[in-house]
Amino acid sequence: MFPMKKMSVVVTTISLLIIASCLNNYAQATDYIHQLRLKAAKHNMTCVLVFGDSSVDPGNNNYISTSIKSNFLPYGEDFFKGRPSGRFCNGRLATDFIAGAFGYTNLVRAFLDPAITKKDLLHGVSFASADSGYDELTANLSNVLSISKQLDYLRHYKIHLRNIVGSTKESEKIVKNSLFILSMGTNDFLQNYYVEPTRSHQYTVEQYVAYLISCMRTAIKTMHSLGARKLVVVGVPPLGCIPLVRTLRGETKCDTDLNKVAFLFNSEIKRELKTMMEGSTSYSPKSTFLDIYSIILNAIEKPQKYGFTEPLKGCCGTGTYEYGDTCKNLSTCHDRTKYIFWDAVHPTEKMYKIVADVAVELLVDSIFINMKTTSVLIVAAISLTITLCLNYARATDNINHRLRHIAAKHNTTCILVFGDSSVDPGNNNRLSTPAKSNFLPYGKDFLINGRPSGRFCNGRLATDFIAEALGYTDSVRAFLDPAITKEDLLHGVSFASSGSGYDELTANISSVLSISKQLDYLRHYKIHLKNLVGTKESEKIVENAIFILSMGSNDFLQNYYVEPTRSHQYTVEQYVTYLISCMRNAIKIMNSLGAKTVVVVGVPPLGCMPLVKTLRGDTKCDSELNRVAFLFNSEIKKELKMMERSNSSPSSKSVFLDIYSIILNAVENPTKYGFTEPLKGCCGSGTYEYADTCKGLSTCADRTKYIFWDAVHLTEKMYKIVADAAVELLIGHIF
Repeated sequence: MFPMKKMSVVVTTISLLIIASCLNNYAQATDYIHQLRLKAAKHNMTCVLVFGDSSVDPGNNNYISTSIKSNFLPYGEDFFKGRPSGRFCNGRLATDFIAGAFGYTNLVRAFLDPAITKKDLLHGVSFASADSGYDELTANLSNVLSISKQLDYLRHYKIHLRNIVGSTKESEKIVKNSLFILSMGTNDFLQNYYVEPTRSHQYTVEQYVAYLISCMRTAIKTMHSLGARKLVVVGVPPLGCIPLVRTLRGETKCDTDLNKVAFLFNSEIKRELKTMMEGSTSYSPKSTFLDIYSIILNAIEKPQKYGFTEPLKGCCGTGTYEYGDTCKNLSTCHDRTKYIFWDAVHPTEKMYKIVADVAVELLVDSIFINMKTTSVLIVAAISLTITLCLNYARATDNINHRLRHIAAKHNTTCILVFGDSSVDPGNNNRLSTPAKSNFLPYGKDFLINGRPSGRFCNGRLATDFIAEALGYTDSVRAFLDPAITKEDLLHGVSFASSGSGYDELTANISSVLSISKQLDYLRHYKIHLKNLVGTKESEKIVENAIFILSMGSNDFLQNYYVEPTRSHQYTVEQYVTYLISCMRNAIKIMNSLGAKTVVVVGVPPLGCMPLVKTLRGDTKCDSELNRVAFLFNSEIKKELKMMERSNSSPSSKSVFLDIYSIILNAVENPTKYGFTEPLKGCCGSGTYEYADTCKGLSTCADRTKYIFWDAVHLTEKMYKIVADAAVELLIGHIF
């Protein structure tokens, strides 16, 4: 035991993908880059997926609540524009150089980076988290991403990938042809076993090694179940040679005891991988071991061979103990190319480049040649997918990266939608009701084909845009759609029905799905989900879904102000109270079926709808109906607040989306949003036509100038504005 302070991610792999063979002159390796690219393409190598600690973390820890960060100078001093990225290095990591050797990207992005693009996702990403290890306790000590959490993010990555490439088959192909890197273990010893008392009281060091091997085995099995077929497991470096370790142990040379532990652990990794490979292949990918121990020790013992003059100290501060926060804003050595270590734990960019060059040489000379008989090394790069990603980049809109990052962090799984025509993607197509829009000009701008889908819009709805911002799908499917797939069910669905409302009578008037019927279909959905993924996982999906409830307009415009029943029973204020009680019951049933997060959308300014203004003879918004809408929305907010206070489950959340203000703002300030026609619809005369009366009619030339598509419903552009507001609400209040 030794008195070591908590070390952030102690160089668990100075050379991440590196060598298991001998250390040849690294300069020669660059001659193989062209061959590498050709052979990677020939063997359909798609990308690199990285798991581990600070040696391979490009900045995931920037986005989690932990003190283990390096997003400040002098870290990143040589990183492109000299900015800190979250890498524990003065510049790039070995994974960055390897990806560059393939010619696709100069750096591997952190999966949690909110600025990550779809193209980045196709290049491959890192899920690694500085300070993590095979032992879950190791990650918990520093509040970083454990290996199990990193694998959870792999599941999220696969969902994003499926949405990008458009099919499960293609996304699975990309994952199966990826090179997986698993690089950790150092922190299990230096941050956990030799610092915290728990494991050292439970196990001898030999027993702890056996425990870590069992954790590694479990992680590899999980990777395999998620598609990994080619894996490189990187051993731990010579732990006793790390500058901080030598300082704390009072050694001028490498500490032999810790190096023996590292050697023992690496030997057990190799033995376990061999056992797994010789056993059943049903749970294990082809795996190879990278002997990082030997390459680092070689560089330390023969520094001149690589142009180093300082093999034992770091470049930051005194080079004997500074790393992480203790390195912050300190002066650094004049020439870092002479140093193996950047701080007292992690290597310099030059050392990582050496590691990458040797890895490239190994790939060209060994991995691709023996692809059929050899387990795969690790590196990365996209070969065939580059064409795909370039084509896709031209065809898609920007994604809301902040929401996707936060949703992934909170394990958000999908969206489940309930309501009326504002969120019905076509359920009414399957009902015996006149309330349909599965004909032109509806759907004129829907995705690429411009086909009617059953949405009361020229294109997509707000819920479609929200789902896309979450990264799951560009269009939410109707639950009753007979063409719905298993993948669609996992992305989330809509049970909404045009013409419906909180009042059961409202739905009955038009023979559409009442809210109670929509909730019945939620029960059916859960059965389908259970058959797909099992009971435990299906419940988890529902509990982590975002529920959206959007209705109420029809209760007033199709029921109270048209049919005599409710207006004879209630004053408008009493009817509002009745509707609130119906909403309360619906939310309670949602909660009982697993809902934890519910977004309740208010009603729009009813008096501003073109049809309402026409029927009431108004040239401007009808103030009386707007007053009713405002009253109803106020009562919704009040009720949600009361339910939250009395809710016995603190994990349940309900928030209100004020669509009234969003639309009224656009109507009153159209030029602010690029609109020129705020009062009429785009279909026909724009004053009364909607649904059947809009069928086959001509439409305005430029619908981006209109708030309303028909005399009742919004244009795709207006729904996008609503969705953007919803995204901000999700970020600010739900997460």
